[in-house]
Amino acid sequence: TADPAGTPWPRAGLDAVAAPSALTSPVRDASGRVVDVRTDAVDAEMADLAAQLAQAQRLGNLGWSRWDLVTGEVRWSDQLYTIFGRSRTAGPLPPARLVEHVVPEDLPQAEHLMRTLLGRREPADVELRIRVGADVRHLRVMAEPVLDPLGGPVALHTVFQDVSHRRRSDEMLAVTRQQLQRERQRIAEERHIAVELQRAILPLPRGPRTLPGLRVAVRYLPAQSQTRVGGDWYEATALSDDEVFLAVGDVSGHGLAAAAAMARLRNALSGLACTGAPPDELLTWLNRLVMHRRRSLTASVIAARFRPDTRELRWARAGHPPPVLLRAGRARL
Repeated sequence: TADPAGTPWPRAGLDAVAAPSALTSPVRDASGRVVDVRTDAVDAEMADLAAQLAQAQRLGNLGWSRWDLVTGEVRWSDQLYTIFGRSRTAGPLPPARLVEHVVPEDLPQAEHLMRTLLGRREPADVELRIRVGADVRHLRVMAEPVLDPLGGPVALHTVFQDVSHRRRSDEMLAVTRQQLQRERQRIAEERHIAVELQRAILPLPRGPRTLPGLRVAVRYLPAQSQTRVGGDWYEATALSDDEVFLAVGDVSGHGLAAAAAMARLRNALSGLACTGAPPDELLTWLNRLVMHRRRSLTASVIAARFRPDTRELRWARAGHPPPVLLRAGRARL
């Protein structure tokens, strides 16, 4: 087959020119003779695909390389130069020098990578750390060998992805988890100490206690099991055969600090009670003591003196709910 001027032309080329197409257009000389076929749309499409590929590499922070094992030729994508911090004018880094950038601790992984690719002739996927100037970058390396018909490797196709940001986030998360674990352990230890302190200072009786002229029953109900070690306390002791001292108090907060503050207030009030002063005066002294030692402490207390011979209860309170009197099945304040 020939064109009108007699020049041989492949039938496929003539068909492409003769038929309307968005992919090809004829190129004619001054006499109108077809001398070439232009694929403008194909070129545009390939350029668009190349731009999309470059964008994908940039967004994913990954680049590819091809190492021809026969000729030694190495090709890098643009993003790979950025990953390795290498100038494009310097060209690709020779494969033999890649190991110079791997941190010493990761050299065994790099050797395993090459044994898998060239020895076992299988794809490999490892993570390596490399040095780029003063920076250390984490790279995921995914590679596979290209084999000839006899099964020998003739080229290596490799994709490098910089996952440094992800690894730094993982490291920060791991540090945060360790800090949280240490904080949980500290809280658990503090809680254990507070529980033991509370049990030692303020043991809960198994049943009612018998004191001169009365029996005392104590029950401790925490608002939440997680915060059962608080600053609640009580005192019920016979000062003599004719007088019983009673008190119930609470220190704000929970944990070791609250338990320690509870112990100080309870012991202080018990000591003051031995003076024989009335309850209101005892609480005045106790308040002065608290204001002198720890102004930031918030606490409440109710104190009372009970005389068995007269069945009289004298009490005073400072920020604490008043006592409830139960008599004949009825309660009143």
